[in-house]
Amino acid sequence: MHISPSDSVFLRSGRWRTKPTGELISSWSGASIKFAYHGQTVVRLLTGPSTRRVDRFNGGTPTLCVSVHTLAEDTEISTRTHDVEGAQELTLFDLSSIACDTSGVVIELTLIDWASILEIQAILVEKKDMVQLPPSSSSQAINALVIGDSISCGWAEEEGVMPSGCLSAFPFVLQRKLREVGIPLSMSLVAYPAWTLVDHEDSLGMESKFFHLSPWERENAKFDSEEQASVVIFALGTNDEAQDIPPEHFAASLVAFADRLLAGKSACRDFILVEPFQDFNEAETTLPYDLDALQQTLSEHHANVKFHLLRVRKHLREEHTVDGLHLNIEGHEIVSSVLKELFHPEPSAAASPVPKVTAEVLASIESGELLYDHGYGTNKTMKIEFGGHPAILRFGTRVSPGEANIMKLLAKTGSIPVPRVIGIWESCAIADNQERTVYIVSEWIEGQTLEEAWPNLIQADKDGVVEQLRGIIASLRQLPTPDGHNQFIGAVGRLPCNDVMLRGMGPFADIDAFIEAFKTVCQPYVRGYYHLVLERLLQRWRAYRVVLTHGDLHPSNILIQRTDTGQWRIAAIIDWELAGWYPEHWEYVTLLNCVRWESDWACVAQNLLERRYDDDFVLDSKYRFLLRL
Repeated sequence: MHISPSDSVFLRSGRWRTKPTGELISSWSGASIKFAYHGQTVVRLLTGPSTRRVDRFNGGTPTLCVSVHTLAEDTEISTRTHDVEGAQELTLFDLSSIACDTSGVVIELTLIDWASILEIQAILVEKKDMVQLPPSSSSQAINALVIGDSISCGWAEEEGVMPSGCLSAFPFVLQRKLREVGIPLSMSLVAYPAWTLVDHEDSLGMESKFFHLSPWERENAKFDSEEQASVVIFALGTNDEAQDIPPEHFAASLVAFADRLLAGKSACRDFILVEPFQDFNEAETTLPYDLDALQQTLSEHHANVKFHLLRVRKHLREEHTVDGLHLNIEGHEIVSSVLKELFHPEPSAAASPVPKVTAEVLASIESGELLYDHGYGTNKTMKIEFGGHPAILRFGTRVSPGEANIMKLLAKTGSIPVPRVIGIWESCAIADNQERTVYIVSEWIEGQTLEEAWPNLIQADKDGVVEQLRGIIASLRQLPTPDGHNQFIGAVGRLPCNDVMLRGMGPFADIDAFIEAFKTVCQPYVRGYYHLVLERLLQRWRAYRVVLTHGDLHPSNILIQRTDTGQWRIAAIIDWELAGWYPEHWEYVTLLNCVRWESDWACVAQNLLERRYDDDFVLDSKYRFLLRL
């Protein structure tokens, strides 16, 4: 049975054009159709002859993404991507091979390549009554307008009736990431109609390019009548860096454009400026404008709109691009993760108060098995029974909610094996001079520590475990900092540092504040003009990225298991007490600060990261020794 995609049973999102014969055509990334399907048979898609790839700068992004969710809980069952070229019949899913609820599923087809055109001729199913309109979301969708150029977002044909190129993968990835946390996002996408945003001879700049000299001008009536955007995401152009344009000229051009754009967008409450991506093929250039000044100027002109800066350069490296400039799929994942934090910020400790400890938790201590006592009553680790299952309890005055925060954060990524956090509680101090006690219960994971197993492993097994650990550390260090441009250094949840050297200090707003704190700690052992040497040594930290750091990757904190095939795999990384967002060298120096130098593990530890930070280790270990840490 052929069902026309223009049938009322399909829910459309984004920009589609309907042909007189009923086919749908779109060249806008993020455009999708969705339908409920009540059947257990094959679902096919018939694409039309207009379907084609237009441009090459796409980072290998497939044309089409097909996702299947349960009808009742909207839980993702499966997601696939397809490259589509020309008219063809494509099998989307064989529902008989997917374990899903017999009550039905929701199928969504989304164009995800910013350089392709998709024509849908028909959806092919066994019976028409198997297809119905999907249930509406319980959450109101955020309407976003995304604007960008071929480097940051999209590609455009200057002679087209309208910008026929589409935006890149990051808007679609953002849409998917927000859906995971229950926030539906509807997008309209516009590509730049010119090479740069501002030219010397163009007195009107952006306003002229977008509204008077471009194909978009002929789309204004339709554009302004579309659903009102509550968010504008404007990816500033990389090509403008090469232009010798006075900052005040660029600022005036952006303000004029924003005035014209927002005049027709009364519902807009947030305007996000995305920092231009870096061209790794060229020496790093200076932006022809001050981003902070631009944000301030725009805020003064539009008091009812909140302007945000999204700084992405610090998160991206050359390996995140196809050709040194255009992002690959991993690069789009990173940018969308940073952007997601503006829509769905990481929970902070202040926003989520820790509940008071329960009688069940306290009772489990009485019958539990003490595994480790850190001394002085500061914190203890026990194996307990909780809810009828074995679990780990960590509690004490030195246990921080940040430890649970980071484990919850990592559990969402799926790329780093960590125990699942079951709960976190606290007991208030009885007197003013007493500290609160924090209790964290997490799942018990069977296995043995790498410290126990290491001496008995053959070299091939050691190499296999080390390779796994390198991958885990690399994934950890690639996670974007929370809140996008609002970088901080400290424990997850914007909490103070837990590292013994800086315990209770912070969180720090930037590297400079972190350096000042480090100097303060070292000050008692800095004599005379040695502070000048220390200043020079710390200068390089200003160029370091802030990355997620475990801070205590001792082999005793790595659990391994033997698989049925006899191989060893890392089952979990445990003890995240000292973890947080730190400068990129911090993992290296803390790794080496806890090795036994006579063990071959000391050699392994020096090669677990993408580079070594030996000078930083020597400096750090010197002061830890002097401070008796």
